[in-house]
Amino acid sequence: MRTWLESNEKRIFLIDAIGAFSSFVCLKFILPALQGHVGLSVDILQLLSIPALCFFLISGASFMGLLRPIQKYLRLIIQLNLGYAIITTTVLIINRAEVLTLGWVYFLGELVILLLLVWLEKTLLSQMTVD
Repeated sequence: MRTWLESNEKRIFLIDAIGAFSSFVCLKFILPALQGHVGLSVDILQLLSIPALCFFLISGASFMGLLRPIQKYLRLIIQLNLGYAIITTTVLIINRAEVLTLGWVYFLGELVILLLLVWLEKTLLSQMTVD
């Protein structure tokens, strides 16, 4: 029996788009308002919001069927998500002295969710190439 996700492979793009949009809103609006509790500068938060917005647009367009083939854009999203994880980790390491508890909680949570999503995407991609 096929799972909910396997029955329509494009759903992974919807999940990714929702996550990317949530990250964008947090990084662009919410975390800057709480900067005194996050620790990272507003400039860094604003810069990190840019790739999140781009990922939202790519994933959203892929979900709507505007970008094809699915496998090509799923590979791209996997690579972009891993790149974002590396950039975020680097930013946290470089700025570790300034990052406060809320910042650590947010970014470590985001990284865990992102890496789980990448695992799910890679699993789905491997099933797509086998079928």
